[in-house]
Amino acid sequence: MLKAYFEDVEVLSQLLEKQLRLVLSRTLNTVRKEPTVIVTALRIIEREEKADSFALQVCLIMLILVKCEVYHGNALLNYGLF
Repeated sequence: MLKAYFEDVEVLSQLLEKQLRLVLSRTLNTVRKEPTVIVTALRIIEREEKADSFALQVCLIMLILVKCEVYHGNALLNYGLF
């Protein structure tokens, strides 16, 4: 009964394994044939992650400022902070 319950999970796990093997195989082939392509892709990913991190920090700061404004009325404006 328990095995039947998790049967779909096993199928999904096998499909995921096949897909990962395919992606890794293609990546390794590219590394061997054209390493600059992988390096360029990794640099782009790193740059995008930094941009995402910065954008998230800006959003969090804005959220904090909005909450301060809501809770404290126009306190930020009154103190000349904005």
